[in-house]
Amino acid sequence: MLERIHFLRQSAVYFLVQASSISWSGGPDLCMNIVEGQPVVYWTVARIFENFPEAEVVIIAPEFDREGKLNALKKLFPSSHFRIHYGHNNSPLLRMIEASDRLAQSDYVVRIDGLHMWFDIDAVREMLSSAHLKSLDCIKFPDDFPVQFAAEVYRVDSLRRSHTMLSEVTDHETGKFHIHPRFFIIHSDAFKTEYLSKLPSYSDAYLMECRARAVQIYREPRLDVNQSSIKAGDQLSYHYELALSFLTKKDTVLDVASGIGYGGQLVAPNVATVTCADFDELTLAIGEERFGGLSNLTFSQQDVTAMTFADHSFDAVLSMETVEHIEDDQAYFREIARVLRPGGYLILSTPQNSQGRIPVNPEHGREYSLKELCDRLKEYFDIRDTFGLKAGTIHYDGDHLGSNTFLVAASR
Repeated sequence: MLERIHFLRQSAVYFLVQASSISWSGGPDLCMNIVEGQPVVYWTVARIFENFPEAEVVIIAPEFDREGKLNALKKLFPSSHFRIHYGHNNSPLLRMIEASDRLAQSDYVVRIDGLHMWFDIDAVREMLSSAHLKSLDCIKFPDDFPVQFAAEVYRVDSLRRSHTMLSEVTDHETGKFHIHPRFFIIHSDAFKTEYLSKLPSYSDAYLMECRARAVQIYREPRLDVNQSSIKAGDQLSYHYELALSFLTKKDTVLDVASGIGYGGQLVAPNVATVTCADFDELTLAIGEERFGGLSNLTFSQQDVTAMTFADHSFDAVLSMETVEHIEDDQAYFREIARVLRPGGYLILSTPQNSQGRIPVNPEHGREYSLKELCDRLKEYFDIRDTFGLKAGTIHYDGDHLGSNTFLVAASR
């Protein structure tokens, strides 16, 4: 085993770094934000070369970025071991296959998100070693491990076979696996896969160091969603799509921390009324200008821990990507329970993180494991349904672990 790890440290390792100027939700991608004078993806690539000097690194980018800012990386990494591959706007899977076309079926590639400049070096080495020794098709971190430290390893043949298998399926849902092929591979009996079992742990000091540096990355506390979004990867919009299956035409709905009301206007045609509540008045004013034409959609300036609404005012409260920002989560849950009618639904989403005591994202005060979130809810609510969103719109019945929790709870 030690000989194998030593070999991996000395041999060429192939890295595919997924990067884009536009996120799946249609807003600017965070990997292009500037940290200490360079985009985040630069630091991700620099970390690879620092720890794997003989690595081959390929940026896999969408075709629409061909003439964009990513090209600046060519000057920053002039080595023949670095290149950028452009293609297939909606399919990172096809980009991965094309970028590794010179490799043998039995070769392995490491895939890293360009945003994840803190990916765990030792874990990557361990995954490569396990993949070689066990002839695995894919090995990855558990789904609820903090994504900023994660990566995954693929056997080249598994990428090619997964594309063939997906091509034989007519279901429109296959698009989401072109974005996140690891979940198709690891949930299919046709592949030999494994989750990393020996998980790293990080000191509070290291997490605080990452968090301090991340201030330059997560500059916008709100996710930007617009008409450029790609449905199969747009998780924020999918939260509201999932919510609709728990709402009726008769429901009065409150969307807390609503932002400009993007989610509220998605829900409005399917319910009686929607009130978009947010602390920021300027944000609400933008929302009224953009979505004010909907007769059943209104806007209200509110502090979600001390709202002015009467008791039992709403049939359902939506709270997407909010609780992780709240300092006093018990006041938040208590207040939502107060404005809900008995039996009314709280429908929320939040990052799921098995080690979320100090999130890397400095906009988040706390990220919750599934158990931690359920424990905080149970004083006021009964849990009715839970989805573990793996990435984008991917989830599986009965599997509640993911990088994001979508949860439905009934008020007592």
